[in-house]
Amino acid sequence: MTQAISGNNATSYVGELATLLIQIETNQSESSRLERDAARQTYLDDAQQQVDALHAAADATRTGAYLSAALTVASGGLSIASAASQFDAEVGKATCGNSLAVASDELDAKVFGAAAKASGDLAAPVKSFIGDSTAEDFQAEAKRFEALGEQAKWQASDASASADRADRLGDKVLDLLQGIQSDTKSAASAIIGRI
Repeated sequence: MTQAISGNNATSYVGELATLLIQIETNQSESSRLERDAARQTYLDDAQQQVDALHAAADATRTGAYLSAALTVASGGLSIASAASQFDAEVGKATCGNSLAVASDELDAKVFGAAAKASGDLAAPVKSFIGDSTAEDFQAEAKRFEALGEQAKWQASDASASADRADRLGDKVLDLLQGIQSDTKSAASAIIGRI
């Protein structure tokens, strides 16, 4: 049994289809916008973490430089103490003073000299170990956040493009629906005109 489809039924189906397509487009567009906004927020968060990691790297470099400088200054101070003790020992020998005091001054000069050398020798490794290597770790972390930020930018761009495509599809569906409605009105007018 064949049933003829009337103009109203065809228009109703087309209207329902158009409504469904518009709802799908609206959902897709909203989803794409939410995805874009989330990607943009991720980009901003990653950029902030990158900045924080770069600040931490600078702090580590500064800390290493301070420790190296402190060891260098300590080395200089110990060298001066060593020289003073050595001078006291030489003066004691020259004046035929107490040999115990001279020996003590010579021992102090050697101890201060060794401590000065050790302190000076530690300055560069401490700077490298505490400052430079820690700074490099934070630089690597900053680079990772930079890469994540770039990825978030791509995701935001893709989501924006998807939202634009959904908007264009919605416009096409609306144009189609308006055309169908216009054709239906024209057909109805023609039928009414024949009556």
